[in-house]
Amino acid sequence: MDFTFVIIIDDITKLEKKMSYLKSLKTSQYIFIGPGKYKDQLEYLYNCKYIEDSLSNVADAYNKSFEFIEGRYVNFSYASGFINKKDLMYLSNTIYNYNIIALDSILNTKKTPLTESKLYKVDDLDIKLIFNIGSYFFKYKTFKNNRFDPDFEEHSVIEYIVNTIIDNGSFYYLKGAFYHEYEDISDYNNSLSLKKDYYNEKFFSFLNVLQETDLVFVDYTCIYLILLRLASNYNDKGVLNNSEIEEFIDNTRNILNNIDDKLIRSYRSKVNDSFNKVLFSIKYDYKDLKLNDHGMILVDKDIISSPTDSKIVITRINNERNYLEFDIAYDSKELIDLGGSIIAKLDNRAIPIDSIPSNRVLYFFKKPFREEVMYNFKVNKNEIKDNSKIKFYFKYNDFEEELYFRYSGRGNKKIIYDKDKFFEPKHDSISFSRVSNLYLILKKIKDIF
Repeated sequence: MDFTFVIIIDDITKLEKKMSYLKSLKTSQYIFIGPGKYKDQLEYLYNCKYIEDSLSNVADAYNKSFEFIEGRYVNFSYASGFINKKDLMYLSNTIYNYNIIALDSILNTKKTPLTESKLYKVDDLDIKLIFNIGSYFFKYKTFKNNRFDPDFEEHSVIEYIVNTIIDNGSFYYLKGAFYHEYEDISDYNNSLSLKKDYYNEKFFSFLNVLQETDLVFVDYTCIYLILLRLASNYNDKGVLNNSEIEEFIDNTRNILNNIDDKLIRSYRSKVNDSFNKVLFSIKYDYKDLKLNDHGMILVDKDIISSPTDSKIVITRINNERNYLEFDIAYDSKELIDLGGSIIAKLDNRAIPIDSIPSNRVLYFFKKPFREEVMYNFKVNKNEIKDNSKIKFYFKYNDFEEELYFRYSGRGNKKIIYDKDKFFEPKHDSISFSRVSNLYLILKKIKDIF
C-alpha cells in the first residue's frame, strides 16, 4: 500500500470533490473520522475504514487511526482540503526519496505562484514551515512512534508537525499545492473560547523548548501559538481572573524576549494585521521608550512602531450649511503619547484640529490592543475650490510623515455636499471637484424611483 489518507469529516459536502482527486492514486487506503451518522454511507461509497468520533479533540481523533494505517506514507487532512490531480501524480513520482513531503498551502483555492521544490534542513535560515497538516505526507518511520498530543487540543496539529520535522531533521518542499477551505481546526467545537488548561506548565514548556532550538521556523511557531491565544480571548468576558492574565502575560513576555523584533514586526495575521503591535505592547512598555527624529520607536536600531503602521480613519462627516465637519481616528496612541501629533491640511494649509477625550480602546487579555486617538476639524465650504485636497500627516518636532487613510462610512462613493459639488475619499487624499451634469441627472432619477 503506497498511501494512507486519514480524513476528518469536517464538511461532508466537500468530501466528494476531495475523493475524486485522491482516487487518481491507484494504491491508497482511506480512513475517515467523524460523526456516526455518515458511517454506513461512506463505507459503502469509498470502501474505507470509518472511525466514529465527536471531533471535540482533533488529536484524539487522529490518534485513533494509527493502529489501522497500512500505507508507506500517511497524509492527515480534512474533508475540506484537497490536492489537484496533476500535483498528486507529481507527488507519487517523487515522494519515495524523502521522509517528509510538504506541499504549498493555499487558502480558499486561490492560486498563487508556487515556490521551487527544495530539501530543507532544520538549520536552514530560509526554511518555510506550513502549519496545515493536510500539506504533509509522512513516511512510515517518521510517524510510527509519534502521536498527536491531546493536551494541546487544536494546537496539537502544529505540535505534531514541528516535533516530527525536528526529530527527522529535514523535509522536502514540493512544487505542488494543497488547497484548504479552513484553518487547521475542525468546524466542530471550534468556538475559540479559552480554557485554563491552555496555561498549564506543559503549554509554556513546549514554547520554551521551541525557542531554545534557535530555528527560524520555530520562532514563527512561537508567534503563531501566542497570537492564537490572544485571538481566542478577543473581547474576553472574564474567562481568566486577573492573576491568571498577569501570569500569561509574564510567560508570553519571557518568550518574546527570545524572538527577534524584526520577526515580530514582519508578522501579519490572517485575523488582524496589527497583532504585532500586541506583541510589542507586551514585550515593551511604550512609556519607557522614546521617538527618534522621524517619529519612530526603535529598540537596538530595530523599528517596532512607525507612524505609517496605522492609518487615519474617517469615522463621521457632517454636511452643515457653511462647513464640513470631520471626525477622524488614529490608532497608534503610543506615538501620540510620546510627543507626536496629527495634522490635517487643505491645499497644504494647516486646518485647526482638536483631539476628542473619548478615545476608543480595544483589549486583549485586558491589555490595550488598539488605542485610537479621536480628532475633530471643520472646513469652511467657501475655502474649498475645484480640485482642492485634504491630506493628513503625523508630525514630530520638525518632521512630517504623510498618512494614508480609509473611510468607514459609505466606502468610496461620491458624497454630495452641495448641489453641484462632491468630495471623494482616496487612499492618500480627499479630493474635491464639481459633479458632472450626467451624474446629477442620474442621481435625480435614482431619487425619484
